[in-house]
Amino acid sequence: MKKTVSLFSLFIFCSTLTLGQLPTQIKIGCYKNFNSLKNNTPDYESNFTVEKRTKYEIAMWGGNDYKVISTDKDLNPKLLKEIWCLFDGDSLYINGTQVNGRPHFCKVEYIGRYSYFKAGIPIKSLYKKYGFKNWMLETNYYPGGNLPGGTTASDLALARFPYYFDINMGEIKIVTKQLLLNLLSEYPILKAEFEKEKLNDYSFIHLKYLDKLNLEK
Repeated sequence: MKKTVSLFSLFIFCSTLTLGQLPTQIKIGCYKNFNSLKNNTPDYESNFTVEKRTKYEIAMWGGNDYKVISTDKDLNPKLLKEIWCLFDGDSLYINGTQVNGRPHFCKVEYIGRYSYFKAGIPIKSLYKKYGFKNWMLETNYYPGGNLPGGTTASDLALARFPYYFDINMGEIKIVTKQLLLNLLSEYPILKAEFEKEKLNDYSFIHLKYLDKLNLEK
């Protein structure tokens, strides 16, 4: 599905979003770093198109779920190399090369103090930085259930994991049970509730408690 947005609009009021320290009116545009986003000062303002990539494209060539094409010929080659994120008036997209080292963009599914989105497996050199462990492919943590035996490169390219994005700090990590326990340490009642969850090794439970934490902020 394609979506073209005119970037000459001044501001979009995001009344349904809880944005923490982000501005409540995010200016449409492309941002080169996290500080530019927090300061609401896009580095590029130009028309661009956001398009969801097909499973075939991802299986064949890897990368994340959304590709962005600009009508500005000068900006186009910079999109994957220089842009940290972009806002199109409806959604925030983070450059996958800034998250898992793989091309194309990730759509932020919830914007709050603890925002989150789904992205692919990071490149090996980024495993430690973002907290990826091989067991995530072998346990109930994986959102789609266990990956089958004889997993192919295409299967791995399509695998998606929840990442959290702390908009106060700019920190990005893969969401894990331990990460949730750390975040919940200031909320003993909520932490006890999480610990009683029978499925608290599952990633969908982790996102459920990120939502609860966002309501506390």
